[in-house]
Amino acid sequence: MDTEQIRHKLEHLGKAAFWKNFDVITTKNKSTGTSPLRRHAEKGYAARAVQMSDFFTKSVPAICKDRITEKCVEFCCEDIRSFQTVAGPGFIKLAQEVINVGATYGRLPAEQMPPDATTVSCRCQEKVTTLREAIVAEKRRCLQPM
Repeated sequence: MDTEQIRHKLEHLGKAAFWKNFDVITTKNKSTGTSPLRRHAEKGYAARAVQMSDFFTKSVPAICKDRITEKCVEFCCEDIRSFQTVAGPGFIKLAQEVINVGATYGRLPAEQMPPDATTVSCRCQEKVTTLREAIVAEKRRCLQPM
């Protein structure tokens, strides 16, 4: 196919008007430059189509899972916690947040991560107070005569 045939096809394919601003690039032998790509595909080197899930889902390598399992065993034994603790939704949320912080800020000393027990206790009290006030306000609103 020569340059004029390609131009003619491009002009009559119903493409957007801005494509007319582009020109066909040819080499000395009047090639359009797609021969290497065609040969590559013919030899079976065509790349595997990338799936959207490739960008979002990642699996944990077995060696990492083994190390995490070992750390969970140590956690349960040293802190005298039930084995179910590491499967609970709260622990999973905590682990995910630690992973997110590590992904954002890189390797950090683990000692810097957990807050002091007093801080956790105070924050828990604040949360309980806020929720209690919201529930009381909702009950009062529901019990008011209409």
